Amino acid sequence: MNQIEKNQCPRWDSCSANYCPIDGGNVHLRDEATCYYMREALKGTSEDLFTGDGERLAYAAANEHIALWDDLPSALKRDLKKAAKRPSRRV
Repeated sequence: MNQIEKNQCPRWDSCSANYCPIDGGNVHLRDEATCYYMREALKGTSEDLFTGDGERLAYAAANEHIALWDDLPSALKRDLKKAAKRPSRRV
């Protein structure tokens, strides 16, 4: 697992996602906000586009959670799939 604290995430101050891959996840209800880095990981956004250390670690934590897709809450999977249909903001 990654060595990152929630407050090291570049989006920590403004993030409203209840399910955070950095702290091991949490409950996610349908149509709640999703983690930006989890959305980008599901879209297959290149890690090279994340330049800061905090961004890279947050993206790596998100990738680890996406790899455990079957264990994610069903509402989170649904919302991430819906978000993945939109283009990345990084490209």
